[in-house]
Amino acid sequence: MNSSTPIFHSIVNDVYNLPMEDKQELYQLLERNIIEEQRNEIYANYKLAKKEEAEKKLIFSDDIKRLKKLLS
Repeated sequence: MNSSTPIFHSIVNDVYNLPMEDKQELYQLLERNIIEEQRNEIYANYKLAKKEEAEKKLIFSDDIKRLKKLLS
């Protein structure tokens, strides 16, 4: 979402005007939501890595020169 939209500014302003208790509850809800989204992203990356491993698409090496070449 583009944070420069009038709707976003209106929401932020409304939040600033909430009582402290409501702000704290909103903060806790947002924090839990962010954590859950991060967990979902980690799990999706894990599933993708497992799939790539099963398809032999992952390359492993302990040779530093080979690793540097793979990164470039």
